[in-house]
Amino acid sequence: MISPDRSSLLLNLILVLPLLLFLPGYALTRTFLKIPVSVGLLEKFFLRIFLSCGVTSYVGLGITLFSEFSGQILVCGVVVFSFLLFLAKRFRLSQGLGPIEISWNDFFIVLMVGLAVILFFWPSEEIGSLFSQGIQLGREGTLFQGKGLLFFMKGEVPGSIWIAAFDVFFGVHLALFVSPLFGVLSVLALFFCVIKRFDAMAAVSAGLFLATSLTQIYFARCPQSLMLAQFFVLASFYCYQLYEEEKEIGFLGGALLLFVLAVFARWEMYPVLLFMVAAYFVNRILSQRKLNISMILRCVSCIFVVAGWVWVLKEFPQISSVFPCSFLVFSFGGVLFFLWRNFKIEDGSLLALFILSPFLAFKGAPKESINLISLSGWIPLLIPALSLWSGYALSIFSCTGKIAQGFSIFALVLTVFFPLYTHWDFLGSREDQGLIKFYQNLRGFFLPNDLVFSSQSDLASLFQQLFGLKVYSLPPEGLDFQFQKEIRLWLKDGGKAYVMSENGEPKMDGFIIKLQSVEKLETQGMDVSSLLPERKILKEKTVKIYEAE
Repeated sequence: MISPDRSSLLLNLILVLPLLLFLPGYALTRTFLKIPVSVGLLEKFFLRIFLSCGVTSYVGLGITLFSEFSGQILVCGVVVFSFLLFLAKRFRLSQGLGPIEISWNDFFIVLMVGLAVILFFWPSEEIGSLFSQGIQLGREGTLFQGKGLLFFMKGEVPGSIWIAAFDVFFGVHLALFVSPLFGVLSVLALFFCVIKRFDAMAAVSAGLFLATSLTQIYFARCPQSLMLAQFFVLASFYCYQLYEEEKEIGFLGGALLLFVLAVFARWEMYPVLLFMVAAYFVNRILSQRKLNISMILRCVSCIFVVAGWVWVLKEFPQISSVFPCSFLVFSFGGVLFFLWRNFKIEDGSLLALFILSPFLAFKGAPKESINLISLSGWIPLLIPALSLWSGYALSIFSCTGKIAQGFSIFALVLTVFFPLYTHWDFLGSREDQGLIKFYQNLRGFFLPNDLVFSSQSDLASLFQQLFGLKVYSLPPEGLDFQFQKEIRLWLKDGGKAYVMSENGEPKMDGFIIKLQSVEKLETQGMDVSSLLPERKILKEKTVKIYEAE
């Protein structure tokens, strides 16, 4: 049975997890990389966390792929990593690092992290099926007979691989914090990406927009892989920017490795790389010809790219069986990144984005005709891209005069805090009694030697996944004669047999069943009715326990 000891969970969150996320990155940066002098104190700290997440995730991926040998893989990984560091230390050249000073950017980083932590934690337990599937995948390497790892790599069960990896490292409770953790890190990664290219106003605005996005908050609380893919893409962009500054090959390698992790987290991410490479070569060709292409022509060319892909999908529908529908979405994300890389400060047309972006991006609840779940494929790139546009447009507008500067600050505060005020019921909810805790209490009713049946097969498999408790499903055609005989012998020897049911009184041929307990789950959970009008929110759940005689 899983121990719901919150004190040990809190200890892991405060001590163990930060150490795991920091130490490998510290060793890598001290050994292989020369961090630019322009990198501040907190940025340097989080850069090491970004790289550590990559190292830890690769180890976790190996553990998941070969779950039967997880212990040996973990030990070998630590030994090999330590040996490589030892060799690198022996031959490492001295590196002169400049002094590091605390700046205002550090204050804004703390502000964004604080907001994100408050809004992203605690995670929701309503999507318990994805969570439990990830646990079984990590422990047994498969979920359904005949469907192994490829079934999950295709994204049919989002997030299972990474939740399983964290379950191997920390156990079932801490695995719930995978998505919120990487959601917070995504906010930081976006901030560092923007401040490298633009100014502090744009970076702070973009980070705050992303940290307070209702869509971002919702998916950061769910045990899926969207936040992981988002973080790995943004961290990859950030490492690539450092490579452009210092021409340090280690940052280029880090960018590539992080992007590979993004593809593993959400396999639909690979088209982003294709469009970025295409945009890079187009940019090189145009620059060599010394063409002064305007903002309008850039937008038109990008529209033709998207329109061309739409035409290809329409004329050749068989391509849809090879590429997912979200290919178009991430193509659009790649186009946004191409535009961002080519923006100039004097592009006055950006002011139009100030009017459109904050409202288009993510502020306020979607209309009733839009299902938020249908936007899930957009999260890793589109929401950060829109946050970037909003923040950058706001910073450009604020430079046009004092009145515009005051209006920009007012718009920033209004855009960030008004949705928080109007949706506080959704944002302030916490899963103090969720599905997993409910099943833990239900598990406590049975002794280790009890014989347990269930009239629902999914309930039986759930108990097997979470607690390792063997629960037999009652077949519709009834128990066979031999099994009935074994149960009677078990009861005659003093054993007990129980039947769990969610749908009325079950039938167990040859036995008399008596109601022993009724377990109810009553929780407000995450009330997302304003965001998901079509979704039925779990308000209560009842499981009845019968004893067989």
